[in-house]
Amino acid sequence: MREKRIDNRLDVIEEKLDCLTRREREIAQYAHLSEKEIADLLNISSATVKKIKSNIYSKLGIHKATELIQIINGLGEAERKYDG
Repeated sequence: MREKRIDNRLDVIEEKLDCLTRREREIAQYAHLSEKEIADLLNISSATVKKIKSNIYSKLGIHKATELIQIINGLGEAERKYDG
């Protein structure tokens, strides 16, 4: 029963992230960094990072980086529980 709940949670989180493009997923994984740090890391402008983050938030129905971090952390946590 526990595995079924974890499977369902993984499915919900993965479904949310499936709507993102490859570049949006790349930016999302660095949600804990500032826009400038992400831009420097990926060799793109801060304005590009800002626009992509805005697209991510819109697609996921969220408004700030902390919400994105919670989604990403939730996926990692669910995967660890599933594997463990």
